[in-house]
Amino acid sequence: MKNIVKFVGIVLATALVAVGMSSCKQDPYKYVVTDGQPVIKYITTTEASAADSLITGAATEAVICIVGENLTSVKEVYFNDLKAILSSSFITYNTMLVQVPASIPGEVTNKIYFKAKNGETVTFPFEVEVPGPTVTGTVCEYVLPGKQGVLQGNYFVDDPNVPLEVVMPDGQAAKVVSFTQTSLTYEVPAGSTASGKIMVKTIYGSCESNFNFNDKTNILFDWDADEASLTTPYGKANGWQPATAHIGVTDDVEPIDGKYIYFTGDLSAGPGAVWDEGPWSFTFWPGDNWGTVYPNLQENTEFAAILASHKWDELKLKFEVCVPKASPWAAQGLGIYFTPKSYVDGTNQNNGYYADAAFPRAWYMPWKDSGSFDTGGEWITVIIPMTEFKYNHEGNAVGGIDETYFDGMSMFLWNGGVQGKDCHAFVAVDNIRVVP
Repeated sequence: MKNIVKFVGIVLATALVAVGMSSCKQDPYKYVVTDGQPVIKYITTTEASAADSLITGAATEAVICIVGENLTSVKEVYFNDLKAILSSSFITYNTMLVQVPASIPGEVTNKIYFKAKNGETVTFPFEVEVPGPTVTGTVCEYVLPGKQGVLQGNYFVDDPNVPLEVVMPDGQAAKVVSFTQTSLTYEVPAGSTASGKIMVKTIYGSCESNFNFNDKTNILFDWDADEASLTTPYGKANGWQPATAHIGVTDDVEPIDGKYIYFTGDLSAGPGAVWDEGPWSFTFWPGDNWGTVYPNLQENTEFAAILASHKWDELKLKFEVCVPKASPWAAQGLGIYFTPKSYVDGTNQNNGYYADAAFPRAWYMPWKDSGSFDTGGEWITVIIPMTEFKYNHEGNAVGGIDETYFDGMSMFLWNGGVQGKDCHAFVAVDNIRVVP
């Protein structure tokens, strides 16, 4: 039986010295390039727990120890048709530490090629094992039938005998439009609107996505219902700036899931230069508002169950965003606030927390580095860990939130402490949710 040892992840140089070199016999003399041909005796793992284990194969990105003689004569090493990176710091006369290339070989020979200084090549049998696929993210978790989605991950491989497959949550096969080793574009089949995991299959294995397609988990605001309730998502914001005039569907942005909220108008370049809650904010304050009682967010049945089974700082805020190319966003950050009822509710309506230098919030400012941002009219999914809710109105770090903050919620395009550019922006938001 072949002794194939899998190692995934890149081993740091310090670990190589501390762990890897301990598993190989070392020559104490300074590295000097030698003449002649190398002699390969065997290959072993760099794992301290298996230092004496000889191996005949390893996974991509594994670090291995080659043992032999005259290894200082080696100038280049190839695994199949892929060149490895060599460092003289990890080569002695008798040993060589090298990492198996991360890319998938185009031509598989199951050999390592050692090219010496004298031009000769020595081969040694060794199998590079390609891992199964992994899906670690997506551009957008919501994609309409007939539209194209993008999966991000690794080891997307096609094979004539076992084609690359994408299977939707409802079991339908999606068309693979294009792919690289780390990115895959697929087309959602007709009628495929179910929520759940996407599966990717290759000749080397299969995996499920690390997200839910058309994610319905704990949606707090989807803008589709008319009123808030404990059994359905909160239909609209509730406060003195509910932004109900900006909820619906426009010609600027095609919806992905019913109605959406949108903020639009002129934004000034200076951080916090203009305070205009009307077109640029929404608020949801629980409690008695003019005779209607609105429940706390965390009283939502699904949210309560998530908080009971997960630590609050393990959770993430997710929502979809769309910014048309014709109306790019280039100023003012989108401040996102979870508000405790003890601070603001229906009977204590106030907006003081926006400018409170001690009140924690998160910032979404995708234009910050590039100077301008748009999504080309396509929807993207934004993910913000709860641990990022720790900044004040000028973007300075303050104490973070805790589980008591999940009563109300607000968004306000104002400030953030970063200089922008005057712009006429259109920012659409949908499906605000808190998930594990």
